[in-house]
Amino acid sequence: MSTDVFHCSTNDEVERHFVSSLEKQLEASSGAMSNDALPGDGAFKSSFHALLSREQQRAVFMVAARSMAFWPRMKWLVGVPPFAFLLPQDDGILRAGGIGKRRRHMSVATSRKVAYPFSPSNTLGKSFFVDELNRSYKILELTPFDPMLPFWKQLHTNARLVADCKLNTSSSKRSTNGIRASNLKTLFPRVNEDISLTTSSAYRSAGIPIQISVSVTGVYSDGTLHSVKRIVGIVRDTITLPANLQ
Repeated sequence: MSTDVFHCSTNDEVERHFVSSLEKQLEASSGAMSNDALPGDGAFKSSFHALLSREQQRAVFMVAARSMAFWPRMKWLVGVPPFAFLLPQDDGILRAGGIGKRRRHMSVATSRKVAYPFSPSNTLGKSFFVDELNRSYKILELTPFDPMLPFWKQLHTNARLVADCKLNTSSSKRSTNGIRASNLKTLFPRVNEDISLTTSSAYRSAGIPIQISVSVTGVYSDGTLHSVKRIVGIVRDTITLPANLQ
């Protein structure tokens, strides 16, 4: 995925950039086994989930879904359903069972019957932000927010932030700190805690070296995703870091 996306000035430009990048990935599969992963697929998928709002993800997906070339390569480019960015009325756009085993729905909102579903944990592995404990964060909302601008241009002091937070575990039983899964809930940020979020190394090297301090005002669970919780907080400070910071 080209870092040119960070040169985009508006969300419309960002969206067009992703559609163009996806088309290039599909063109690259011409003449190859159509359901194989190709160089660039992983980078596209990571950026798709880290940089696009759910509305943008849905728009790019709807364009891609019209192409039969996209169907067998979907799992490599955007993952397997159900997707949090699809709406209940999108559930019949494609047959979920043909994309992943034991998949019944395209939309998380349909499969879990919730209005604004949590991000599936498999979409949060390489998020835009990480913290000191290697927890990953996907930005869902910023208030105030200008719909014309990419979110990374709007990380201002005193903004209200909503994000999904994932604990990055080394196995299904133990966290990166060796704590058993039954105690994972104690590893999430807590209300009144201050956390420091830094752009992950891939995005720092791409020219977005940002660190923000966030005061946590709310932590929420959907009751099913034990490794993901929704965090609400206030941005207290924004710092530009050296791009080569490790």
